[in-house]
Amino acid sequence: MQTSYLFYIGFIVAASVEIYFFLMQRVPLSVGREHDIDSRICRFMLPNWYSAVWLAKIGKWVFIVLIWHNHGWIPAILCVVIPFLLSSVLPIPFTHFSNMMERRLKHELIGPNNEIAQLLLEALKDCRVRHGF
Repeated sequence: MQTSYLFYIGFIVAASVEIYFFLMQRVPLSVGREHDIDSRICRFMLPNWYSAVWLAKIGKWVFIVLIWHNHGWIPAILCVVIPFLLSSVLPIPFTHFSNMMERRLKHELIGPNNEIAQLLLEALKDCRVRHGF
């Protein structure tokens, strides 16, 4: 296997991780929008390790530059467009992410954020009931 094809594998991994994080972010935004809760408050639903998305974003762009350098601008543009289109059409796995966020709200956010956690937990449960998840 040529080394340049490892750039594509690295790109696919980084882009997949970025799309996963993007879909994860959509759940708190949807819950906040439905219950008129500020998006800055809804960030508490995301896990602490959510900031690792920046590693995936940086890695994706590094691989795009490497692909552009080794294979030209057409494959590099495809590497920009395809993840964008995928993130637009993929359904949000609400149940998967809401279970994870419910555990976080119940177990990790105890103390000064208890009222916020309770508000978010009720909004999340309401969305699950409302949408049948």
